[in-house]
Amino acid sequence: MRVSNRITVRFKLMPIILLVFLLICAEAPLKAYADPGSGLLLWQIVAAVFLGGFYQARKVFSRIRKRK
Repeated sequence: MRVSNRITVRFKLMPIILLVFLLICAEAPLKAYADPGSGLLLWQIVAAVFLGGFYQARKVFSRIRKRK
């Protein structure tokens, strides 16, 4: 890797590293309440991601089969 590419990558990663550092160092006590429906909402999100990924994979594989 050339020196200019290393510098570019370093400057692209710097804001991410700074954000993670600030989130870790700026810890504050949370005063939150999780109602009973929150767990169901999380399961719904997981199911939607899984089914959406399955649909996209099926779509890609069908396009690959049509090309042959």
